[in-house]
Amino acid sequence: MSSGPIKRFLSFLHGRVPHPSASSGFGSGYFALRFRFGANALPNGMLHIPHAYIRCKTFYLVALGFTLFLGGCCYSFTSKTVDSRIKTLSIETLQNQAEVIVPALNFELTEAIRETFLRQTSLKSVNKDGDFHFSGVITRYYITPIAIQGSQTPSQNRLTMNVKINFTHKYDETKNYEFEFSNFVDFPATSNLVSIQTSLNAELNKKLAQDIFNKTLGDW
Repeated sequence: MSSGPIKRFLSFLHGRVPHPSASSGFGSGYFALRFRFGANALPNGMLHIPHAYIRCKTFYLVALGFTLFLGGCCYSFTSKTVDSRIKTLSIETLQNQAEVIVPALNFELTEAIRETFLRQTSLKSVNKDGDFHFSGVITRYYITPIAIQGSQTPSQNRLTMNVKINFTHKYDETKNYEFEFSNFVDFPATSNLVSIQTSLNAELNKKLAQDIFNKTLGDW
């Protein structure tokens, strides 16, 4: 019998392992099995494993299968379950009323919110009158210095954005809310803001979108 890994595994599943003499790749461990269990060498160079050992092996195989099954079940919970009546999502393009206006920022945040819900739920996006409906306005977008060093020179800056969101649940008014979200990203004070602003905005949009998602579905 070949000592290849696949054939050895199949032999193991049948309660038999190659005799040590059948392969140079096995050593004293197989002799230990023979002496421990009193196995007799068979003509085909195999060792017969007692039923007690097979039962033990079967237990571990079942345990392994059960663990893998639970792993698959846990994976299914990565998507958020929502009210079965909720099928659609609509988001009005956010308005931008911040003192500092960044072109297209309101469109980018709107899409970040939409993509977060579509990625983490089974909802479908519609243009208006969704079962979940969002509207809102960006109220603040500003930079402040942080991590002041001894020389009073900031080593870090913080970009903060606030957005006020109105949420409407078509079937349950108790879930409706109006809430102002705020989040930030830090960056080195020596960085050229123009060169990194796009990536900073993307990170900030992602954080705010997740905050809105958590607020909307966090208690379900």
